[in-house]
Amino acid sequence: MNRIAMVALVAGLAAAATSSPAQTSDLYITRDIRRAYENGTRSLDGRPGRGYWQNRADYDIGVRFDPLTGLLEGRETIEYFNYSPDTLSRLVLKVFPNYYKRGSVRDRAIHPDDTGEGVTIDAVAINGEDLNVTAAADRDRRAERVGAQSQSRGTGAGWHETDNGMHFIISRVVAPGERVTLEVAWHYGVNRGSHLRTGAVDSTTYFVAYFFPRIAVYDDIDGWDLTPYAGNAEFYNDFGDFQITVDVPRHYLVWATGLLQNVDDVVEPQYAARYKSAFESDTIVHVVDSEEMASRRITATSDRNSWRFAAENVNDVAFATSDHYLWDATSLVVDSTTGRRVLVEAAFNDTSADFHEVAEIARASIEIMSNDMPGVPYPYPNLTVFNGLDEMEYPMMVNDHSLEDPLSTISLTAHEIFHTYFPFFMGTNETKYAWMDEGWATYGTAVIANQLFLEWPSYIYGIEYYRLVAGSYLDVPLYAGSDFTKRPSYFLNSYPKSALFYYVLEDLLGEEMFENALHEYVRRWNGKHPTPYDFFFTFSDVCGQDLGWLYQPWFFEYGYPDLAIADVSREGDFYRVVIERVGRYPVPIDLRIAFADGSVSDQHAPVSVWRDGIRSWTLELPADKVIETIELGEPNIPDADPSNNWYTTDSR
Repeated sequence: MNRIAMVALVAGLAAAATSSPAQTSDLYITRDIRRAYENGTRSLDGRPGRGYWQNRADYDIGVRFDPLTGLLEGRETIEYFNYSPDTLSRLVLKVFPNYYKRGSVRDRAIHPDDTGEGVTIDAVAINGEDLNVTAAADRDRRAERVGAQSQSRGTGAGWHETDNGMHFIISRVVAPGERVTLEVAWHYGVNRGSHLRTGAVDSTTYFVAYFFPRIAVYDDIDGWDLTPYAGNAEFYNDFGDFQITVDVPRHYLVWATGLLQNVDDVVEPQYAARYKSAFESDTIVHVVDSEEMASRRITATSDRNSWRFAAENVNDVAFATSDHYLWDATSLVVDSTTGRRVLVEAAFNDTSADFHEVAEIARASIEIMSNDMPGVPYPYPNLTVFNGLDEMEYPMMVNDHSLEDPLSTISLTAHEIFHTYFPFFMGTNETKYAWMDEGWATYGTAVIANQLFLEWPSYIYGIEYYRLVAGSYLDVPLYAGSDFTKRPSYFLNSYPKSALFYYVLEDLLGEEMFENALHEYVRRWNGKHPTPYDFFFTFSDVCGQDLGWLYQPWFFEYGYPDLAIADVSREGDFYRVVIERVGRYPVPIDLRIAFADGSVSDQHAPVSVWRDGIRSWTLELPADKVIETIELGEPNIPDADPSNNWYTTDSR
């Protein structure tokens, strides 16, 4: 009996699940994931199990921000719902801005001026009961001075700090089904010289993310997620509803995750009217143009204005502000069945080389995403592309720098918006499995760019670099934890290598079956937390075949793509072309055969030819024409040793 079938028997899963084609595979399953199947929270057919559960946190956040000093002061109310079967003995708050705290361990260097005291927690109350956070902080500092070695310092007072302040632990018993209310007040200085996904863009422009204390994920795989943020691997958050109010000085515009709730209160009537008109406009509305921005008569005349936004069932929020950025908006129908429209906005510096076209590029990208790849209607009411200093995604927000050439602008814009689906609609754990979101976005970007930019073909981003290092020390299995993998290995797995796997998978299944499986995966797991195995088993279930033979080498074994033309011979009325699979990773076969009469024949064999573990494959061709050359490979399929990918009659 194979290992997966044994798990099914031990867990007592339903007979329907035990007959899943995914179970016929000897696919390696890590022990933490195996326990989830034993516990019935996940099913071997790729569906959420009968016992699947997921906790939730809703946030009402108020921020007062001073762009001149960078001081951010916040207060929030968190409603946390324990839907797990476990009695929680503590609550864990993540505080990501402490990446910049003095002494924090980082994967990337920061500007010395951004190193400081980090976030100060001013007050915490739980169900109306105040915790003495000042006393707890003093106790932890004393422990640090006397050389306490424990990663988690201090006891008592219901509160202590871990991981250089990246986590705060509240001692509190929360029973299954119980809801608790937390009230938190905090402040910190937003970074100015080290713009890693968040921070100052120029002297009066900021993109601000990861700015609020949040409840960590407690899930059926790991319990509390205590992974500290070190700057490389990204994030893992629970879903919830967010209300966010950003208080800024007069003349500052604000964009944020969610829909703006009080446009009439924060800008003058003519600009509010333009903003509202964009909800029904298929063309670009210049909500604020360059001449109007120069007049400094855009916002309401109060000394400060409070901008309110609301977002439902998202796993993060971000905001941006500037006193000189222009504002474009448009919209489009993303669901022809319901007629639902999505607002698309761009906020940018007038000097930007490309952002005057970004609203239209974003609109076109969302149209392709909704109808073609992934072919799922854009799930949220709006999207803002902000002209920042990074290449980073957030729910309903994008923080992108300016670029010079059109293809790069299209690719970057499409890539970051594509993340709407992975990880924001599908709540994947980016910290552990970056390929589950970056790979999809990279693959989707190539599809979109080839439709929007016709001057030359677009290939998988980073595929040439992967070609150079495939099979080297840097090339580790895809399943290797993203939080442990350093660059450039992190880059290889997250972007080109995983995108290549999706490319190979579509080649295997065909466009229609691939799309059906992808849509079913999205339907089953949107708003939840899928693991890699939920993806593996869903695709096997939908296509009705065991795909373990493809998953196993690509995700769990060292290897690389490498095919070779092993032999070309003429036997009677046929040519025999023998292709050898030198590398461990199975890939499709593409041959371009040129004949002496000037004609060309392109031959393709899907990756399935390697299903049974064979190491060579033979193509037979009629010998009615003389072969002159044979070229093996195509641009999206890297080959570790291309020296044996070419045949000529002279080489016989």
